[in-house]
Formats: sequence, C-alpha cells, structure tokens
Amino acid sequence: NSLNIKFPILCLVVSGGHTQLVLMKDHFKYEIIGQTLDDAVGEAFDKVARILQIGYPGGPAVAQHAANFQFPISNEKISNDKNDTRYKIQDTKYNVKLPRPMIKKPGFNFSFSGLKTAVLYETKKNPKLLKDKEYIKEICHEFQQASIDVLISKTIKAAQKFEPKTILLAGGVSANKELREQLGKAIEEKLPSITYHLPSLELTGDNAAMIAAAAALRFERMSETQKKKALCGWKKLQPEANLKLK
Repeated sequence: NSLNIKFPILCLVVSGGHTQLVLMKDHFKYEIIGQTLDDAVGEAFDKVARILQIGYPGGPAVAQHAANFQFPISNEKISNDKNDTRYKIQDTKYNVKLPRPMIKKPGFNFSFSGLKTAVLYETKKNPKLLKDKEYIKEICHEFQQASIDVLISKTIKAAQKFEPKTILLAGGVSANKELREQLGKAIEEKLPSITYHLPSLELTGDNAAMIAAAAALRFERMSETQKKKALCGWKKLQPEANLKLK
C-alpha cells in the first residue's frame, strides 16, 4: 500500500522457502544479516503437519489446532488479593516441551530442522497419541510457540543492533495470527520508537503482488533506454527460481 515506510528497514521474511532477516537501506539495497541454516520455518510447519497427519498446507493446519489449545486452569488463585481474579495455570496434560533452537546463540541465523525432529521424537514416544485430539492441539501449540519465540528473539536482537526505523514482516508465514500479534507486542514493549508494518492477510497467501510491486519500483528507476528494452524483451525472459538475493 501507500504507507510512508521509512528506511532503514529490518524485514523478517518467513515462508515455505525462506527465513531471513534482511536489512534494507533503500529499495534494492539489501543485506541479509541472518537466515536459516536448514529448513525454512514454513517448511517446518508443513513437515510437522505431515508428522501429525493433520493435512496440508501445514501452516494453517498447525495454527488452527494450536488456536484450539487451552492451558488448564487450577482452582488456586495467583495471590490472596480479593480483587485479583487470576488463577494459576496448571501443567498441560501431556507436558510437551520443545527446544527453541539457536535462541541463545550469538548472531541472527535460524535453524528449524532440529525443532521438527524434536516433534518427530515426541510422537514416537507413544504413537497412539496421534489419534488424541487434545495431544495434537498441545503439540501444535508448543511447536508454533517455539518457532515464534525464536523468530521474535532474533528480530528484536537484530533491531537493537542495527537500529532500523521500521520493522517489516513478509512472506507466507506472515499470515500466522500469533506471529503477527506477538511480534507487534514485542516491538511495542522493547522498541517503541520503531514502526511495525505487516501485510494485510489477503496479500500473504500469494507473493505475486510482492513481485509486481518490486518490478514496478525497479521499472521506475530505469533510464528511458532501459525501459524500452524491458518492454520489448520481457517475453524472452528466462525465469530463475533459485536466484539469490544480493
């Protein structure tokens, strides 16, 4: 959209093929400061959904089951204050605990392969639990939260170091409601001077609009000779699906 987004920008790109932190000093001036060393986060969601046999695409499937999970509440209040109506949260039924890979390691790289494998090992403890809806909800919630914790932690640390004016969230996984909300809350609490922008939900499922917007910006910056050449030669373009971001 036409939002006045200020540079420098820190962009968290999360999809089935990418998990990157990109520092943008201007349009077409990118520096990848962190990226996954193995699986992309969206790929991990798909693989976990396959392990749990809950359907495809994995992102929405895992998110839906996670949203239906509820922490058990005890009858014991948090405090003796009569005005405090909060109650203590009990341990979950299956006590599923998953790692937060690389969350304490220096740098801004990610790793999700081990988290996916941890889900696999968890299910192998008792394969019969795969038929238990409450177990599926709990493990989806824990996996999703583990992924979000790592993404937010690395993004906040990168922002504290590089001091961008704007943080962007992009890619198909930006459709995840919990990621959108929790990242926004973390920025508001820890980096209140930084503006947070994220795509509208209808634009998260198809990157065609993003590609078109990038092409339009690049076209605007071309010379008249370059524009004429582009308009005449676009039909001869040879797409490169694995082209690296420079």
